Amino acid sequence: MPSRAKNVAYFAVPILFAVALHWPGLTAWFQKDDFAWLGLRDLIHGWHDFWWVLFAPLAQGTIRTLSERVFFLSFSTVFGMHALPFRCWAFLTFAGSLTLASLVCAKLTGSRAAGFWTAILWAANTGVAVALSWTAVYYELLCSFVLLSSLWLLLRYVETGERRFYAAQLVTFILGFFVLELNVVYPAIATVYALCCARNILRKILPLFGISALYTAIHMAAVRLPASGPYKCIGISAWLPH
Repeated sequence: MPSRAKNVAYFAVPILFAVALHWPGLTAWFQKDDFAWLGLRDLIHGWHDFWWVLFAPLAQGTIRTLSERVFFLSFSTVFGMHALPFRCWAFLTFAGSLTLASLVCAKLTGSRAAGFWTAILWAANTGVAVALSWTAVYYELLCSFVLLSSLWLLLRYVETGERRFYAAQLVTFILGFFVLELNVVYPAIATVYALCCARNILRKILPLFGISALYTAIHMAAVRLPASGPYKCIGISAWLPH
């Protein structure tokens, strides 16, 4: 098999395997929390409402601007209540994550086979089925993509020494805070990598901890914790300002 065809198959096979295994997710319609997010458009009557919808702490006090607000607003505006485009975008995001996982693992281990089987095993994980069939938890897929993107860019920075990769990693890292709060752990992941493989960049990672700490402080100051119950806010009615 020609080298080009092998490279295509290397990345395509895990993606096709994921689609074959989780294809019912493509046919899933909206459910549960999806309808609350689909109703965001009805809350916008001007610029003030628009910015409030994008950045106000909503469900359980979260501010997931990119993975929830922008995602649902843009897709519901263009496609309405047609679920297929939402589901296709979720699968494309997961496909990107599988590709990045292969690249990162192959780079860390020096084995393309390890990268290939990493993607296959991740696609076979039953936990992925929920995210690939429930639109409201799209943030799980996008968070994986962002974290892997940041790590891949850091690996490229170490490999090439080109500052543009470090700068791009900084951008994806910051954007990750608008995807899922879990993004705060990225500096720890980068530190483990640096300690194992590239100790000379440890000082470059330290500022990332400062960014995570700043985000945490801002987030805790902005979020109004619930007075009772396991969640802060449940449903659109609980999100509206009083």
